[in-house]
Amino acid sequence: MNKLNEDSFIKAIRMRLDESLVDVDSVITNRLDSMRQQALSAPRLTEAVDNEALIGSVLNTLDDHAALPPAIEARLDNIRRQAMARLQKADSRDKLAFFGQVQDFVQSWYRANLAMANMAATACVMVTVVSIFYVSSRQAGTLSLEEEISLIASAEDIELYENLDFYLWLEENGLPN
Repeated sequence: MNKLNEDSFIKAIRMRLDESLVDVDSVITNRLDSMRQQALSAPRLTEAVDNEALIGSVLNTLDDHAALPPAIEARLDNIRRQAMARLQKADSRDKLAFFGQVQDFVQSWYRANLAMANMAATACVMVTVVSIFYVSSRQAGTLSLEEEISLIASAEDIELYENLDFYLWLEENGLPN
């Protein structure tokens, strides 16, 4: 890191910490000042440091100053609760936005397919109506013109021609064939 950037970074941190000390009592302020002086007067480490020794030193320092005054703990707890509430509020907004997108997709899909469903239902009704009236209008036992022509013209039904007189006699007498 550039020495100039490091110095400006340290100054910005000092200013921020000084601003946050407005509501702290004088005993804590004095302790913090003395710790700051100790930290600033300590020699700067420019060479590689033994991680074990550094971790041990940090742990000892934290253990020595583990207990915070109840007022600071209460403020920290309040700040933590506010941050968690903001996070939960943002999370619930994200969930609502997602469900809104899903609902919009389903509605657009329904609208797009509603026309096709209406056309299919109309076609089914038309087929049903036509089949009912067309089938009921034909007399039982009669063939359509196309069926009669195909029956007469087929080579397999030569037997029909041989017994044509018999079939005509059955029809004249009203007997079933």
